[in-house]
Amino acid sequence: MDQPVYSIATNFDDNLLPEYAELGMTEVYGAIGDLGGIGQGRPLPALRPAAADTMLRHISFARKLGLGFTLVLNPGCTGNREFSSDGLDRLRTLVDRAATAGATSVTVSNPVLAQIVREAFPEVRLKVSVLAQVDSLAGIEWWLHEGADVVVLAPRMNRDFAFLRRTPRSQVGHIELLANNLCLPHCPLDVYHSQVMAHGDVVPEGFQDPCLTVCNERLHANPHLTIASPWIRPEDVHVYEDVGIHRFKLTDRCKTSDWLLRVARSYASRRSPADLATILNAPESPTWGDDVMTPGGGHYHIRYDVLDGLIDHFVEGRCDGDCTTAGCEHCRGIARRAVTGDVGAHSLAAPSSRERRTCAAPAAGCE
Repeated sequence: MDQPVYSIATNFDDNLLPEYAELGMTEVYGAIGDLGGIGQGRPLPALRPAAADTMLRHISFARKLGLGFTLVLNPGCTGNREFSSDGLDRLRTLVDRAATAGATSVTVSNPVLAQIVREAFPEVRLKVSVLAQVDSLAGIEWWLHEGADVVVLAPRMNRDFAFLRRTPRSQVGHIELLANNLCLPHCPLDVYHSQVMAHGDVVPEGFQDPCLTVCNERLHANPHLTIASPWIRPEDVHVYEDVGIHRFKLTDRCKTSDWLLRVARSYASRRSPADLATILNAPESPTWGDDVMTPGGGHYHIRYDVLDGLIDHFVEGRCDGDCTTAGCEHCRGIARRAVTGDVGAHSLAAPSSRERRTCAAPAAGCE
């Protein structure tokens, strides 16, 4: 069996890289904070922006250790700057400098940026960001035809095993899954949120991310949604390997080095920490200040030792992850045993007969 290919975030702390390499991580990904107004997949105040020279030294060090490096150019919106000569020059210069330092791939969510990278830098592998929201065989096929080497699927597809199984062999090896993000299942705010983050450098001080605020409140009021969220436990990576998927993305580049190393160790050993929530990137209802985001809201814990068998429900086709707020008894029952902390405890009770839903045929999912 092939070993998993792990692409893990970096915050440009060089001390991360030797242990990443020792643990068997395959590549790191990151970006300088300011792309000349092009935008990012994360708001600038959260990224602890790295100077270009710092990024280039970090890339060179990663390559010396045998790690690949992916330059992230994945804003959900660029303000159409890729159509201007100035925007094109900035992008080409940035990719050229990164490639010269040893960057092995570039992640994009925009087909025009993809075309620019593919034509100007054919030696650099092209990855399609999770923010491109690829959730169909047609979408995978389109991006591969356009020259993509790896397509990171929209997280809502992580537990749709009927979809994953019917992905052709010619495509499945190019699929990557985001493994440790705790977000609402089938979140309706995904597209808008990526646009908010792309323009995070122009919001006023004290601005509160409305998407994370809603997500945080919904999760705390409905703890079973933390179980229905499409994360992948380190212990369950083998389930995806069984259907031919060997590529996994580990987030988040806004986190501390200690947090990132905990994630890397957990997936390398295929063993979760006692509190699974400590390796999941969960919403924190941040408020933008001059240079930082201050987390707010409550906190919860997820006991890893009562999650055995959780994924079987999805593997066996009893649910595809398309879950309403009411949910079904599967995730509610697990949440009653696994989720503790500052949550809406009343929501851990079984739903009323009016609310109760069942996981029916695979195509129906949780309704």
